[in-house]
Amino acid sequence: MFEPSFMMGDAWTLLKEFPEESIDLILTDPPYMSMPSRSTADRAVEANKIIGVFQKEDFLRFAVHCRKVLRPGRHLYCFTQEKVFAENRTAFVEAGFEVRGTLQWIKKTFTKGDFKADYPIQNEMIIFAKKPDPAGRSRDLFGTIHSNVLTEFPNLSSNSMIHPTQKPVELCEYLIKRSTEEGEVVFDPFAGVGTTLIAAMQTERRSIGFELVEEFYKKGLWRINQLREMIS
Repeated sequence: MFEPSFMMGDAWTLLKEFPEESIDLILTDPPYMSMPSRSTADRAVEANKIIGVFQKEDFLRFAVHCRKVLRPGRHLYCFTQEKVFAENRTAFVEAGFEVRGTLQWIKKTFTKGDFKADYPIQNEMIIFAKKPDPAGRSRDLFGTIHSNVLTEFPNLSSNSMIHPTQKPVELCEYLIKRSTEEGEVVFDPFAGVGTTLIAAMQTERRSIGFELVEEFYKKGLWRINQLREMIS
């Protein structure tokens, strides 16, 4: 089992010093800006800035950083939401990625909200992109053929989540195994409580992750230590 490199800090700062073309796969769920009501918009934007939530100008900056650190021909999976999907996808294209498609992760339960005014959301979108290789080489997907609709990975119950947007380890393991081989490097610049790193450990991949919020970073370290003790 490979030990993950999990660092606490601002992804924007850490990415500036990160080696170019050193990553085999990026799998991440960036902190996209919420859609506050008009009465709380100004206050919500200021709060988002403090905790590192994406502002409008951050989409392209993030995509450019991803292209810099990813090896040519390798893949990127980026969780996103419908309200920012167009902006997010456009940023990857403008940064020079080839967007191959969008996966639809179908959840067991749907989001909370005002169902008299809107439809409840039971899916999450995952942008699947590739960094072009000037030499024409490209990483193919491993494993059996599967559609872009992922129904086998139910979302976690609210009682078992220690992060508001926590993903199932099994879903991250599946994506990692489709796009990497054992020993390759998986990177999550917005690692939260370390789900991507845990999935990489369990699939014998190297991994690197950043997390800004100390509370989530400590919870991620605890989860990684629990897995390490269970395996040893």
